Amino acid sequence: IWCQPVRKNFAEPSINEILQNNEYNSACGITACTVAMQNLQSKTQYDIWCYTEDDNKYPQTPNGRKFSALQKTTLSTLDTTPPILTIVSAESPISSDIRIKIKMDEPGQ
Repeated sequence: IWCQPVRKNFAEPSINEILQNNEYNSACGITACTVAMQNLQSKTQYDIWCYTEDDNKYPQTPNGRKFSALQKTTLSTLDTTPPILTIVSAESPISSDIRIKIKMDEPGQ
């Protein structure tokens, strides 16, 4: 099985583009299969398109199959970097209270 990640809702890759991506697992068998994908950007959603082929068939006949739009999988990479927090202001309006305003470089609470 060969797979290619494409940013979510971008153009569907051709079979040749999936094969040229060179991310594959040739030892899948009949159960679930894992294909590792490299160089993905964090915090990004991808559509995963795959192409399968069974070479253990005799006599050899073309039997490749590309995933349909309904079979593609959409996944999101994790955010592996912590946010950068900047203190904007700090005040103590009463003796038992401290209020700090911060700015973050990414969405969050």
